[in-house]
Amino acid sequence: MVAMSGGVDSSVAAALIARDRGPEACVGVAMRLYSTAEDAVRAGRTCCAPDDLYDARRAASALGIRFFVYDAQERFRDQVIGPFIAAYAQGETRIRASAATITSSSTGCWTARASWAPPSW
Repeated sequence: MVAMSGGVDSSVAAALIARDRGPEACVGVAMRLYSTAEDAVRAGRTCCAPDDLYDARRAASALGIRFFVYDAQERFRDQVIGPFIAAYAQGETRIRASAATITSSSTGCWTARASWAPPSW
């Protein structure tokens, strides 16, 4: 499983796994963190925007791998954005925290995860 953001790094990671293990052994997954109106204009660099999901899906299609989108909008709003806004309103500044883990299972499946969310998420 490869977390695909729609960017070059995750697309290359997926390509390498598909090349080494075969496309049937590689699955791309992205998280939908928010939605925007169809006619919204994208300004500047974003992360996990609907356009990024389209880019990730297109890369997965080009590689011949399966691709899924996990809808995390409610959970992201409740567990990340809400607490951030509440803390900011109290004068706290949250430092970007990242948690990354790489695990393998007995099936030989490698999973890598990096996130801004608390590790318990």
